[in-house]
Amino acid sequence: KAAELAKTPGGAGKLAIAVGATGRDPKSFGGTDLLAAINSTYDAGTNQYGKDAIGHAFAILGLHFAGADVPQAAVDRLRALQGPEGGWAFTGETTPRSADTNTTAVAIQALLVRGESAEGDTLKRAVAYLLSQQNGDGGFPYQKEGEFGGESDVNSSAYVAQAFLAL
Repeated sequence: KAAELAKTPGGAGKLAIAVGATGRDPKSFGGTDLLAAINSTYDAGTNQYGKDAIGHAFAILGLHFAGADVPQAAVDRLRALQGPEGGWAFTGETTPRSADTNTTAVAIQALLVRGESAEGDTLKRAVAYLLSQQNGDGGFPYQKEGEFGGESDVNSSAYVAQAFLAL
């Protein structure tokens, strides 16, 4: 299943994190070189891995945790995809109200591992965005006013909890 998961930079990045956490080699897992899979999606013109922001963030995380090089331009690209409300959108859109909690949480983690300060403007704005999305039950939706409904869900709440733990 590794080759199937590695078809996108996000999938390869997620798997590289898990493989590294178990002490396995992400360069040779299930017959797949996960780092090569991630790097094959890098576009030097846009400085982005793949087509969407969440995949780009997961690619940065996967490479980082595997001890591989991550171009500073890729980190700068992720920072540039932050929207006006402080969050990141799955697609990389930067228009108002396009941000979501999941992509924002993964972007926060990717920026932190690459040296972004939790006290800097970028991450302070991201935290403010996440807090603006929190529901009265303490959980988080994908987007408070998004097409998927504003109810808290375990996936979004877990992503946000991971970002807060990383911060």
